[in-house]
Amino acid sequence: GGFAPMSPSKSGFSVTGDAKSLVKLSGIDGNFVLVASQNQGSLKVFAKTSPQVELKTITPGQEVMAVILDLGNGKKQRIETSFGSGFLSLSSRKIMLPKGIKRIQLIDYKGQVKEFDLANLGN
Repeated sequence: GGFAPMSPSKSGFSVTGDAKSLVKLSGIDGNFVLVASQNQGSLKVFAKTSPQVELKTITPGQEVMAVILDLGNGKKQRIETSFGSGFLSLSSRKIMLPKGIKRIQLIDYKGQVKEFDLANLGN
């Protein structure tokens, strides 16, 4: 995927201690928070401190297994919308959409693909 390692000082994010799980949850204000569990320790909650950029979101229904985003740069991004993963963690099903989305496809558990109407995103 073209990923490269990045130091915490450059990325601005680090979970100290013996971190075991990381989930993304939708906060009460609509922004996201990250919650990390610690081996035999307390939960750590992280919120973005810089000004939030207004991004559009979608929350796929329970029948949706994955979402495919066609990005403005010609690339695609697949987002799995499972109901749980390692260490019994569960991230929010709300998906932040980057700017410039050209197309959204929803894939159900039977493998059927449905187009998401971008007009439903509003302004």
